[in-house]
Amino acid sequence: MKWIEIATGYTCNSNCVYCARLRDPAIPAPERKELLSYLIWGRKNGATGAWFSGGEPTLREDLAVLGMAAVKLGYQEIKMQSNGMVLSYQKALERYVQAGFNQFNVSVKSHLPAVHDKLSRRPGAFEMAMQGLKNIAAMNLHLEVDFLITSLNYTTLAQSIEFFHKLGVKRFNFWYACAMGPNADEIAAYVPRMSDVMPHMAEAFQTGERLGLDLMRSYHILRACLESGKIPFQRSQAGYVDHESGRAGISAGIFSD
Repeated sequence: MKWIEIATGYTCNSNCVYCARLRDPAIPAPERKELLSYLIWGRKNGATGAWFSGGEPTLREDLAVLGMAAVKLGYQEIKMQSNGMVLSYQKALERYVQAGFNQFNVSVKSHLPAVHDKLSRRPGAFEMAMQGLKNIAAMNLHLEVDFLITSLNYTTLAQSIEFFHKLGVKRFNFWYACAMGPNADEIAAYVPRMSDVMPHMAEAFQTGERLGLDLMRSYHILRACLESGKIPFQRSQAGYVDHESGRAGISAGIFSD
């Protein structure tokens, strides 16, 4: 096991239409003591990377404390998965970096502000997320973009890669919208057919190859679909990774670089 994912809680400053986690008020945020126990468990089981997700992890007042704890435990890679809005504030980003966070995954929905904000259901979310990306890139930190494929953005994947590459992004993770949870019917309206997505995904991977990106991954999309779309399934630093999340607080698995 290389990475352990720590789900810090499911509160969020966004209201994304496709988020199944956000709609379950029965899941309480874990106490710090519980999260620290997971970090200890991860190191005992060989994890060298701690991945803090949510909800939105930056809403936890003790997130920097958790980052420092991960450093003390010997984690070498400490990742934050965020919507990027709090990271638009330079001082906030610097605080997390000083605490030990050295990798950032920022969730984006499109290079088009109207699409990003519609899927986020948060006016101004695009502007803040873009400033967060710029701040991270300016500090020359490890930066990845998590891009959720929906019916509103799949036709412009290649253009999105071009746009975010110009902001300094060289690593992309594509996720496919999944209709699950108590609001599955609502999410289903935003889930495109894989057969419709594949030509655009192929174009996106070709664009990434042309730009010399460091990393492109696709999650949730069946391998057969990727191959039928003539998408590079594996190259030097690109590939496909299976990932299944666990309950609030912890999920552990093996991930490739």
